This record gives sequence, structure tokens and C-alpha cells, in this order.
Amino acid sequence: MTITVVTSITDDKIYDECLGASLRRQKTPFDLIKTDPQLKLTESYIRGIPNDPETDYLLVTHQDMVFLEDGYWLDKAEKFCDSLHKLGVAGIAGWHVNSSIVQGFFVARYGNEDYTNRPPVRYHGKKYVGEIRGLPFREPKEVQVLDDMCIIIPSEVWRKQKFDAAFEFHLNGQDYCLAVKHNLGLRTYVLPLKTYEVSTTSYVDGYFEKHGRMEPAEQLLKRKWRHLEQYAGALNLRR
Repeated sequence: MTITVVTSITDDKIYDECLGASLRRQKTPFDLIKTDPQLKLTESYIRGIPNDPETDYLLVTHQDMVFLEDGYWLDKAEKFCDSLHKLGVAGIAGWHVNSSIVQGFFVARYGNEDYTNRPPVRYHGKKYVGEIRGLPFREPKEVQVLDDMCIIIPSEVWRKQKFDAAFEFHLNGQDYCLAVKHNLGLRTYVLPLKTYEVSTTSYVDGYFEKHGRMEPAEQLLKRKWRHLEQYAGALNLRR
């Protein structure tokens, strides 16, 4: 088994303290692709990932993700993926049809939130600054769509289905889940892996100028999939 981590590094300090630190702790081998930070995020992935990757899985993730499985996060992710039937894409946070409840269980800390006077949350026996999202679960769960902050794509799926560059930053994960479902007949899963999402860029000054606003991506998703789906998670595609 092999896995290749794919990320765009726009801030060396954030990467070093979050994803980079997590990768240095891994006790199993992996490869790393750093995509061009000058490009829009989705386009950087498309250009940075080979059309025919020499790896079993592509882990496409943001630079501010932290993996908490004591050095075996990647190993556990691969083993989960190996066990899944008709796997199209897997991740750590997603939604069922017409559901605003996050499927997944992780700690999130957002750049625009002040946690100074809030007690730390206890997550799997340790304390973290942030808030727990989702509900605990033990086995992979099938869902409709995923958040693209951290997704795993089998290379055999990537060879047939690429990202849509029209989704420059927002909702490219949700679009990809619907694409592998309708174009390839494959399934989407959430994995029970411990994760800390630092989200340093979430709605801080300059966020929208850098990444664009959510509304155009929502309208694009509606135009693309409303004839096949009524909902994409909590988003009503026909409204």
C-alpha cells in the first residue's frame, strides 16, 4: 500500500505547525506533492497530481489540518479505504442528503473565533482549544458529500475522474462526490479518524479576496447537479 499526500502551501508557518508536523510524526511511508500556491486551489491540485499516479491513494488536504492518531493516521486511513465497497472518495467530514448535521467527529478551531475565555474541549482524552463538531462513531459511514478540507481518492478513481476547476476553492469536494457517484457509480464515506482542523483562514481579513465568496460556487453546484439531486448535504440545489 502507498499513499500520496497532496497540499498547497500558502503559509510555511501554518503548514509547519499543522500538516507538516503531522506528517513528520507518521510511522508509515508516504509521498508528498506540494502544489503551486500561486494557482487557485483546485487548479493547483489538477496540475500538481499526475494523470496516472503511481500510488494507491491520493490524500488531498489543506495545510492547516492536524492528524491525531499517534503517528498512524495515514496507516489507518489506508486500511479503512481498503475495506470499503465501491469506494469513490473518503473524508473526515460530510453530510447525508438534506442534513445540516456534520457526519464526522473532530475538533475545529476557526481563525475568526476568540477562544480565550472558553474552556478547552476534551477530545479522546486530550484537551484542545476549539469546538467538537459531529458525533462519535466507530466504523466508516456512507454519506452523500464531503468537505474538501481532507479527502482521500483512490488513484484508479482519479484516473477516470478529475476535479472540476470551475470550483476554484469552495465546494470542490461536494462536486467531486457527486461526480464519482453519477459518472462512475461509486460511493462516498466518512472515516472515524481523529483530526484537528485549525482553519486559520476562516473568514479572517482578506479571506474572501483570496478565496472568493461561497455564493458563486453554490450556484454552480446547483446548475450542474440540480437535474440529478435535490440536495447536496444541507444545500438545496433546486431552490
